[in-house]
Amino acid sequence: MISILKKTFLFFLVVFLSINIEAQQFFIKNYTLEDGLPTRMVNDACQDTEGNMWFATYFGISKYDGFNFINYNKSNGLVDVLCRKLRCDEKGVLWTVPYNTGGSLVYLKNDKWTKYIDFPKKKRDYDITSFDVIYKNNKPIICIGSLWWNRYI
Repeated sequence: MISILKKTFLFFLVVFLSINIEAQQFFIKNYTLEDGLPTRMVNDACQDTEGNMWFATYFGISKYDGFNFINYNKSNGLVDVLCRKLRCDEKGVLWTVPYNTGGSLVYLKNDKWTKYIDFPKKKRDYDITSFDVIYKNNKPIICIGSLWWNRYI
C-alpha cells in the first residue's frame, strides 16, 4: 500500500514539475524623438482622468493620447521649459514645477497654461524633489518637498 502511494506521489510530482509555466507577457514600446518626444530625458510622468499620459522633460511638457504627442513649450504658453515634476490633481488640472526654485509653478486648465506662483531666485537654491496639490474650501494648497543645496559661484 505504501509503495503504491509513493509511486502515485512520484507520478504526480513528475507530471506537475514538467508542466511548462510562463509568466504573462506585457507589451512594451519605447518612445523616441522619432515618435514625437522632444527629448529622451523624461523627469516625471503622470496620467490624467481621460487616460492621456503627460511627461515632464528638459524641453517642456509632452502629452501622449495613445497615438500622437503634443509638446508644450514657451511658444505655446508654457512659462518654464525645464520641468521636473508633474501632478494631475483631483479636479483634473495638470500642475508642473520647474527643475529648481528659479522658475514658476504653472497649471494647465482648459488648454491654457497659467502661472500660479514664482519661486524667488536666491544665491541658495532648492531642488524641488516632490509636490502635491490638495484642495481646501475649493482653493488649491501646494505641498512642496525640496532638497536644499548651496550653489558656489
